[in-house]
Amino acid sequence: FVGKIMENTDSFVDRIKAFYVLTKTLASLGKIKEAVEKIFHILEQLGEEIPNDITPDGIMFVMESTKQLLSRFSREKLLNAPKMTDYKKLWTLRFYDLSAPYLFLVNPTYVPLVECRMAQLSVRYGLCKESAFGLFGYAQCLIQIYQDLDGAHRWTKMARLVLERFNATNMFPKLTCLQYSFVNVWVEPFQATIETMDQCSQDALKIGNVEFAYYSAQFLCIEMALTGSHLEIV
Repeated sequence: FVGKIMENTDSFVDRIKAFYVLTKTLASLGKIKEAVEKIFHILEQLGEEIPNDITPDGIMFVMESTKQLLSRFSREKLLNAPKMTDYKKLWTLRFYDLSAPYLFLVNPTYVPLVECRMAQLSVRYGLCKESAFGLFGYAQCLIQIYQDLDGAHRWTKMARLVLERFNATNMFPKLTCLQYSFVNVWVEPFQATIETMDQCSQDALKIGNVEFAYYSAQFLCIEMALTGSHLEIV
C-alpha cells in the first residue's frame, strides 16, 4: 500500500502520511527497532541530525540548552505563543513524538534527546498539539537528570495548558497516563492516583487509543499491587 503511494505521488503530504502509517504499522507488528530506524531516516530527510550514539555529555548539553531556552518561556508567553505553521517542522514533531515510546523500549538513551528537541522546536517555530509532549518530556528529564520535582510539576501543567489551548481532548488520556506514571508518582501516594489511572484507561479506550489504554492499565495494576490490593481485584 505504502509502496503504491510512493510510486504514484510526488506530494510531500501524501508521502509523509504514508510513512507515518508505515512506522505505526511496523511497531504494532512488534518490529519496534525497524520502526525506529524508519523514523530516524524520515527525520533526517526533514533536516534533523540524528547522532549515531548518545553520550552522557551529549545528554547534558541538550538538557542545558533546552533549560536555557525554556527559562524565558512563561505561562503568559505559552498562552500567546504563535501556532506552528511550518508543515515540515510540524511533521518533525509528530515523528519525534511517535518515536518516544518506541525508544523507551529499545534504546532509552535517545529519549532525552527526542523530548528536548521537541521542546526546542516548539519554542522556535510555534506550538502545536504535539508540543505538549515535548514539554512533558522535558519535565520528565528534569526529574531523571536534576531531581527537580518542582520544575517537572510546573512543566507538566504547562503541557496540559497546550492541549487545552488546542482543545485536543483526544490527547488528554495519553498525557494523563504519562503524567501520573512518571511525574505525579514522585509527589503523590499511589492510593491517590489509582482512581485517575483507572479512568484514564477507560477514556483512552473510548477514543480508540489502545496503546495508552494498555499502558494506563499496566501502571494501574502495578500501583494496586504495591498498595496491597487483593490479587483477585488486580
